[in-house]
Amino acid sequence: MPRKARPIPMETLEEIAGIIRLLGHPHRLKMIELLMQKSLPVGELAEKIGLQPAAVSQHLSQMKALGIVTSRRDGRTVLYEVIHPSAIRMIECIRTELGT
Repeated sequence: MPRKARPIPMETLEEIAGIIRLLGHPHRLKMIELLMQKSLPVGELAEKIGLQPAAVSQHLSQMKALGIVTSRRDGRTVLYEVIHPSAIRMIECIRTELGT
């Protein structure tokens, strides 16, 4: 017999829904996948994804506003990294479903 699950608080569902909406874009998902491997600057992300740096910056800004990514300065370079566990689990779930 299945175990009865505890209800998920509405506040948590609202937070996760915002993350799902934001990550419902293939370029953002690819950015998360790349940033899970290592911290990267905007220019390198843009090159790997095939977008203009300004577009990548805009995507990163939106993800940073929701706490999905963060940035840190390394000399003159700003590096981005993934910090939200739900975004990481989303990519891991996709990988599991694809068998990769």
